[in-house]
Order: sequence, then C-alpha cells, then structure tokens
Amino acid sequence: MTKLFALAITLIPVLLVASFVQLQPGRRQQTPKKTDSLMSKHLAPSTRFGVFITDGNGLQTTLRITSMKATTDIRGTLATTALEIVVLTPNDRILEGQFSFPISDGQTVSRFALDLNGKLRDAVVVDKSKARATFEAIERKGVDPALLEWTRDNAFRTRIYPINPRSTRRILIAYEQELTQGPDGLQYTLPIAVDDTVDAFSWDVDVAAFGSVPQLSGNSTEQIPFSNRGRQFTSSVTRTKFLIKQPFVIDVPVDPAAQVVTVNEQGSETFASVVVAGPQTTQQAVPRPLPKSITIAWDASLSGDTRDHEKELVFFDAYFARNRDVEVNLHVFAHEMIREQRFSVLNGRWDDLRRVLTNLTYDGATQLGAVPFNRFPGELTFLVSDGLSTFGLHKPEMGTTPVIGIVSSTLADIDLLRFLCTSSGGRVYDLRVTSVEDALSSIFTSRVMLASVRVVEGEMETIYPTASVEAGLCTTIVGKLKSASASLELTYTLNGAIIDRRSVVINATEHRVEGQTAARQWAQQELKTMAGDRRARAKDITQLGMRFGIVTPGTSLLVLETLNDYVQYDIQPPASEPQLLAQWREQKSSRPTIVPESPESRLGYLTGLVNAWKTWYDASHDSKPVPALAKGAQGPLAAPMRSRMRVSETEEVNVQSFSGGVGSVARLSAVSDDAVAPAAPSPAHNSIAREEPSTSGGDIIRVAPINRDAWIGALKACTKESIYSWYLDNRGKYRLNTGFFLDVSDALREKGLRSEALRVLTNLAELEGENHQMMRILARRLLQLDQPAYAIDVFTDVREIRDEEPQSYRDLALALDAAGKHQQAVDLLYSMALRKWDTRFPEVELIALNEMNHIIGKYASSVNVSAIPAVLRYSVASDIRVVMDWDSDNCDIDLWVLDPNKEKCYYGHRFTGSGGRLSSDLTGGYGPEEFMQKKATKGTFAIQANYFGDRQQRLAGPTTIQVTVYRNYGMVGEQKISTTVRLSGKAQVVDLATLVIN
Repeated sequence: MTKLFALAITLIPVLLVASFVQLQPGRRQQTPKKTDSLMSKHLAPSTRFGVFITDGNGLQTTLRITSMKATTDIRGTLATTALEIVVLTPNDRILEGQFSFPISDGQTVSRFALDLNGKLRDAVVVDKSKARATFEAIERKGVDPALLEWTRDNAFRTRIYPINPRSTRRILIAYEQELTQGPDGLQYTLPIAVDDTVDAFSWDVDVAAFGSVPQLSGNSTEQIPFSNRGRQFTSSVTRTKFLIKQPFVIDVPVDPAAQVVTVNEQGSETFASVVVAGPQTTQQAVPRPLPKSITIAWDASLSGDTRDHEKELVFFDAYFARNRDVEVNLHVFAHEMIREQRFSVLNGRWDDLRRVLTNLTYDGATQLGAVPFNRFPGELTFLVSDGLSTFGLHKPEMGTTPVIGIVSSTLADIDLLRFLCTSSGGRVYDLRVTSVEDALSSIFTSRVMLASVRVVEGEMETIYPTASVEAGLCTTIVGKLKSASASLELTYTLNGAIIDRRSVVINATEHRVEGQTAARQWAQQELKTMAGDRRARAKDITQLGMRFGIVTPGTSLLVLETLNDYVQYDIQPPASEPQLLAQWREQKSSRPTIVPESPESRLGYLTGLVNAWKTWYDASHDSKPVPALAKGAQGPLAAPMRSRMRVSETEEVNVQSFSGGVGSVARLSAVSDDAVAPAAPSPAHNSIAREEPSTSGGDIIRVAPINRDAWIGALKACTKESIYSWYLDNRGKYRLNTGFFLDVSDALREKGLRSEALRVLTNLAELEGENHQMMRILARRLLQLDQPAYAIDVFTDVREIRDEEPQSYRDLALALDAAGKHQQAVDLLYSMALRKWDTRFPEVELIALNEMNHIIGKYASSVNVSAIPAVLRYSVASDIRVVMDWDSDNCDIDLWVLDPNKEKCYYGHRFTGSGGRLSSDLTGGYGPEEFMQKKATKGTFAIQANYFGDRQQRLAGPTTIQVTVYRNYGMVGEQKISTTVRLSGKAQVVDLATLVIN
C-alpha cells in the first residue's frame, strides 16, 4: 500500500495532463461533478513515477512522501503549478536519488529548488553538458548538488545528492502548461489519486482568467468554493492524513466576448500574449470527403506496450463506424519495418484488422526514420505512436499525404509528432486530453479556423500561430511587440470561406503585467518550431533555454551548495539570493583571468606525450623482469591476489583476421593466479569452438570461462520455434536486467533468428531515456553483430548526451572506422586529442593518437592527413595490444597483464623488462587502459581486470567491461578479439583472456 502511495504521489507533476484524457467521457454530462473517476486505473502499468533509488539489480525503490504543498496560479490560458514535497528514505547508505516524470503537451519546468541547511535554494539554467559535468564533479566530492534535465524519452529527470540515510529531503518543482479545452470552457487537472494517506497536504489556487467564477471539485463530496477578489478568484484546500481518491479539477468558463491581453518585458524586448475566444457561429463545421484508402503506421516497439491500446482501438472502432468502406494498408514498425498487410473494411466491419492489432507483439526500439511516410499509399495516414525515436535515424521522410498522429501514452514527444504531422498537412490528437468524439469530429469535418493574424497598426513581429489553426473555444496569439501599441486583425474561416473578422488592440502600458507569462509562451512556440530537427537546431535550442530560463533538450537546472562551487565552475547563483550573487560577482572580478590554452601550447603537450611514447617504443628490451615494488608498496604486487569476482556474462567474441597473417583460434580457458598455462577449450561454448580453424604453428587467444545467469539453462532448452515465445513470456520478470536481453539476443542468433536477435537487442535503447551505459553496451554489441551503421547512430546519440567525456568521441570514431569511414574516424580521433579533458582522464589523448595512427597506417592511400602535424604521425605497429574500458562512472578498474616471465604490468608497474607498457591509470571511470608490447615474448600472457570498486552514489546495476586483444596490431595479419564481461561484486579480480605466442 505504501509503495502504491509513493508511486503515484511522488510525481504529481507528471500526471497533470497525462491521465486527464480518461476523465473526458464522464465529464461531458450536463452536470459534470467529477466524482466518478479513478486515476489509478488509467496509468500505464510500467511507467515509474516518484523520487526513487535503484538497487544493484536495476529495481527501483520509491521514497515515501511525508508532506506536499501545492500552489497553482492561472493567468489566461497558462497555469503555473509549484509542488513542494518532502521525501523520506529508509536506506542506510548515502545515495543519489532521481525524481523522474513525463511532460505533457505544452508543459515545461520553470523552477527547481532543493533544501540546503533548511532553506530552499533555487536552481539556475545552465548548458546541459556543463550542468551535468559540474553536478558529477561536485557529487564526487560528497557535496550537495541537484540537477534537473530534459531527457530523450520526453521526461524531466531530477538528480539529487545526497539522500542521507533515514532522513528527509525537501524539493520544489514548478512547471507551466496551457489549459486544455473542455466542453464548456478551459480545464486544469491536478490528478491526485492513490490508495493511501498524505500526512500533510495543502493546495492554494489563484485564477485570473476571463472574469468568470471557476469551479473546483474533486476528492470530496462537498464543493470547494472560490473567493472573489475583483476579477481574480482564490481557493485553498488543507488536509491532514488525507485519503486522496480522485483528481482535483478546475473548470474555467470562457466568455464568448473575452479577450485577455498580457504584455511582459524580457531583457530589451517586449512580448505580448492575446487570448481570444473563438467566434460563435451557427455553423461550426462542414463534413470532409471520406478517404477511400488509408494507411495505419503502428508503433510496435517495447515502449508501445505501455500505450492505452483500448483507447486506440475505441478510436478506430468509431472511425470505421463512420468511414465504413475503405481500403487499409497496415505498416507495423519498431527498430525497422516489421509487417505490411492490406485489409478491406466493408460496412464498418474491421474485425480482421482489429484482431491483428490486438495481438501485436511489442518489442524492440523505435526508429521513426525507418518509416517511409513518403511512400505510403492512400489518401490519409494514421501514425499511432508515442513519437519517442530511440534508435537509428530519428527524422523520417515525410510526403504530401496528410499524417494524423494518435497519442495515448503517458510518455510522448508531442512536439516532434506535431512537427512531422503538420509538415504533411495533418495534425496530432492527444487522446490523453482530447476525447475520441472530439478528435473524430475534427478529422471528419472542416472546423472554424483562425486563418490569419495581420498587424494593421503599430509593429509586432514573429507572431504565433504562423499558420491556420483550429479556433476552438479560444486561441492564444503571441509575438514580439515592437511599438507602444499595435492593432491586430484576426480572420476566421470555415471550409475556406471567411465567416468573421475581429480586431484586438495591444497597449504596452495598459496591459503590462509583472512576470514572464507572455515571454515564456512565445519561447515555447519557438521551441516547437525546432522540435523536428533538434540535432541541427541544438545551438538555437540551448540559447533559447538560457535566455528564457527554461529547461530544454540543451539546458538544465542546477543547484550548487557553496559560493566556491559557483565561482570555481563559473555558474551565476540565483537572483533569489542577492547576497550570494553579490559575493559571487566580487570573487569572480578578483580572480585572475583564465587564458585559454593556445593551439601551440596544446601541440606542445601532445608532442611531449608522443615523444615519451616513442622513447619506450624505440627502446630495446632484454626480457629480464624489472624489479618489483617492495613489500608493502602500493599495487597488486605487494599483496596476494583477491578472491575471484563472479563473472555473470561474457558476450560472444568477434574475431577479425586480415589476409597474410597466421591462423587465429578463439577458445575459452581458465586462468589461475599460480599457473597461467592454457586449459582445454570448454565444450559448453561450441558456438565459438565451431569457428576454430587449424591452429598448427599459430598463436592462440582465449577468453575466460563464464557463469551465466539463471535464465541461461531455460534458453538452452528452448527450440528454434519456442525461444522467442519463451522470451516474451519471461521478459516482464527480467525487464530491467540488461544481461537478459543480451543473452536472449545471443541465443536467438545462435539458432539462426538474426532478425529477432536484433530486435531483442535494441530493447536496450528503450529501457531508460538517455542511459548512456545501456546505449554504449548496445552500440558495442551492434559492432560485434557487424551492424556498424546502427552502432554509429547509437554512438552519435551517446556523444550528444555525454559530450563532456572523451570516451563518447573515441567510441564513435572506432565505429566509423568499422563502417569503412576511415577519414571521419581519423578526423574525430584527432579532434579528441586536441580537446582538453577533465583531469580524471589522464593522457587519454595518447590513446586517441595511437588509434588514429593505427587507422592511418592501414589506410594510408585513402586518408588525408595534411591537417595533422607530422610530429603526431608515427608507427604503432606492435605484436600485442590490449585495451580495456568499462561503462560505469566513478568506478576504478585496473588492467593487469602477466607476461610469460611472470612479470605483472599494472598501474604501479607500468613498464616491464620484456617491453610491456601500460597507459596511465584512470580511476574515475570508463577507461580506456591500454597495454602494448612491440616485440612479443613467446609464451602465455594472462589478461585480468582488478575491480577496486566504485564510488557511484546510486545503487547501480552491474558494471560491464569490454576488452579487445590485438595480435600483430597495425601489421599485415592483424587479428582482433573483442569481448564484454558483466561483473557483480566488488574489490575482486576477474580473468578476461589469455594470449599464447608460439
């Protein structure tokens, strides 16, 4: 019971409009009292709301709300809601918490604050990459930061640190939204409906819209009255031990003659907002011709499983009840096009098509760019999707056939869907806030439209809406006011014929209002125009968010604790704390100016790295062990090796051989501390052993044995015909476990079901928005599956999400190289080397230069290196290269290589007598760490990872290591084996591979 309470209450803002759609049919009666709806049954079952922490198995624990204070301020058609909540954690460990909630159409976060020493501190808007890098840098110090950012699954996610053991934290979040249009006026919903009580709950409401008395009801049989203060109305609700059964709903009547004009100043510009009621005519609509052929593009990705399919089917029940004879082309898609089928609907009977839609399998990622809208047949296309493109190409080719978007899910990218649909002449219907009846009425008829807005006196520019829009009960017009006053002429049409003209006068002095209502409404309209190509418009989106103080795909809200933090990271404190702001300005003015590193200085630094590397590379080695560290010194040589770490998964290796080299064999063997001789191949992994060529006279690379997870036995028992069904039956049990999808994908591929294997694998892109760890695992597996094009798309997304990390550039560059795009790979690695990175990635530039020169050496005739200084171009040809990286931040893993002389190369002993060299130690997360030996010693090399543990502030899931072993690196006959290992446990040693040089 407590968990259900916490789940629904902790994210009140989430549900604001998301669940309101389900209330519409009941509220259309003549006396809508809003007493017959339960919000809980309308929530998507797998959507998680709340302040939560994640345990080691990926399961989320929701924190309990001890109190909540809500305030709502409605001005015209814009509502601002602030929620101040206090959460209590039952845990005994200091952790990072997450407060995640989806956004509805027209909704955005405007304020975020966190309690520091008993006082709420407001967040400030910061560039997204800088905000995240700052948050994580301060979090590593154990200080109080908080971060709120927009994620690609169209949710707002708040990261809060610390959540102290068995204590409370106070959070404030404010968000803005446009009111929805109901049958008799505008409506606002605060959907609180849970099966438990809130210790202390209060809600204050202030409404200034159209001068009519609003109605507030819900959660009680008695009406909650409004008090009148002129044209402004207020109401207050206070409860203790409050059992919340139903949502609060505010009805705001719209006067047919009403006009609400608001003028705000923002910086040097003036913005005006006009809310005007639609014309009252005897004829509001005329019928449209019925299409004789339509297309339904149906999103069957994993996230589609959370949509309200019953409502979608009810929509098409009603559609075919009106358009009774029509040809239907069904196109089902997920990560690619899944199914195409034709149906004939006769006399309204669509049973066969309905049966197919009812029984669809929802699995895999969403690739909107794979949907060929420009080639779909028919006169009208319905796109049934949440609009969240998580994989591959995100921007489809739109044609001239109108596309109607149908949305029914809590998480949805309405702005992207609106852009796609309106570009084709269609529109989007959000069934969460629009009834099926209203949507179909709009589809089947031409409605009264606001056809144009013309400035007849004065000056006003960048006016929205820019195109014809449905008038409805009222319409909001926003723009930049460039004169003291302006007169607008609004023209309304029906089926192309003018039916009304209206004049609106805006006076900057008379209509000026404190606040930023009009300015922010204008900014939101600007953002919507950029939604169709966020990647290309990233800079514009970021600048707009910074200017208007709103969270966008390029900006975040950040709270810091100390003055020194604001000064050190050059982030201006909030204006709500003038004393702190004044201190910051004083300290900033007295700090010495930081001179950016010059290109010459950067080249000098890189040259120093390269020269040191060349000194090692050119030296001769006598193969005698270098003296080990003394007993008691730091490092693994000073103490016995720790007990083995359990390895729960090793992915299938990928062996690549180039012509002219020796034979290669991939085998599985055990590696022990005392004896490093190769063991016999494991018969349990014949999928690899089947690929073994003759090894006579060749070298052998082996990866370590594995203990797979609990589901492996069941997978092995499945037949080719039953395995996918078994997966679907058990997916819910392991839905948050990355390894489950990886292992199922492996098993499907081994049984020859490559299409199903790829679909299952792509689910990693759907599990959590902007989870770069999962995305990196997905992209690396795609490379192993010989899908470099898809890997490039995923790594491109990772780079945009984690631009502040060098690994994002390296991963993408290596994927480009694997796809044959060697020039792009070289250019990206060179740009990575030129960029100055955080000090927790020491000498990562040298690894980039090594890999750049590896590509140059192999493809010298096709790669242009004229922009790269000669001093940075050198040979990297080596008998052995091992490189290891991992996917968890704040995680210390060391690469160990034990050579045939029993000399161990590790962070405290980086150079061996036989010529082995280990790169600098990376203790802050991700790697890579690199071992090289120019001339290999004959015998067996044991490759291991020493996992010292992590400093992650979340109870994160298992860390995944990737290790790549090269033989004849950069030479004819180069061989490569890549494998990934998923770890569990801490402070232990894991065997990765052995390399036998004959």
